[in-house]
Amino acid sequence: MKPAIALLLLCPALALAQAGTWTTPHLGYFFDRDAKVIRVLSGVPGAAGADESLALASKLDAAWTSPSGFYALATLRDTSALQVVAWPHGSTNISSLEQAIQPTLVAFSPSGSAVVLWNHDTAKLQVWSGLPGAPTLARQTDAHAVQSAAVTDDASLLALVDDAGATLLSRTGDVQPLPFATSVQFLRNSNDLVAAFASTNQVSLFHNPGTHAEISPLAGAGDGISGPTGLALAGSSRQVAVVNSAGRSVSLIDLDTKTTTTLNCGCSPKEVAPLAGNSVFRVSGENMLVLDRQDGQWRLTAVPFQGGDR
Repeated sequence: MKPAIALLLLCPALALAQAGTWTTPHLGYFFDRDAKVIRVLSGVPGAAGADESLALASKLDAAWTSPSGFYALATLRDTSALQVVAWPHGSTNISSLEQAIQPTLVAFSPSGSAVVLWNHDTAKLQVWSGLPGAPTLARQTDAHAVQSAAVTDDASLLALVDDAGATLLSRTGDVQPLPFATSVQFLRNSNDLVAAFASTNQVSLFHNPGTHAEISPLAGAGDGISGPTGLALAGSSRQVAVVNSAGRSVSLIDLDTKTTTTLNCGCSPKEVAPLAGNSVFRVSGENMLVLDRQDGQWRLTAVPFQGGDR
């Protein structure tokens, strides 16, 4: 048999063998509040779907997925303790987070190694570090009227947002106000803080935040910032995604070049969250959108799935 003919005959067999082991890539995970399941966002940007969900023996009441993409915090219907739901190698493991409060607000650090928990009814706040494998209660205090929060990956700095703006708190008890800030997010493995100000349509970077912080304006109204209410960073990239609730748009800020790209979504974006990769985000509102960069250009594409909260 000639080598060329032999190779042609082998191709179908190789294709069948590969088909048996091929799996759809996962872009990330999110909690469907209507269906009460953790959905798997599968496929690639531009052609993603979310009809698959994690198989869990217990029913979920609520869940918050980590930006690491490998675990979530969840409350179950049959137990009162907060649970760590992890899927590092495909199989799902559930363990109790002892001493954790039942949260009404959850905010992860950029890598997911630390998390802020806050309960509206009891006004109790906790910061946990070492997640998901070695959780440690790093801070516990009273806090009132918290609207959003951020924490560094090492849990050394905490930022809380209320009606008056943001407040920075360190482990040593130092307090620094950031008046009128509406959303905050620390950079990965850093104390540097990105803050959005809806009243002035401004996004700024605070290097070494505190009384002697170096403040660098990043983007403003002229760049498309309009009522910013949410921030997110993807992976280890230097790209910040900003939800513009008033402008019905999403802005992407490059921290190195200080350039901004704003995309109109024709929607009312509620949340932006990182997905797998360094330049991929999930935008939630009336519909779910995937935001990614291809060939140097940012794009927004819809993610169809049956039922559930977008």
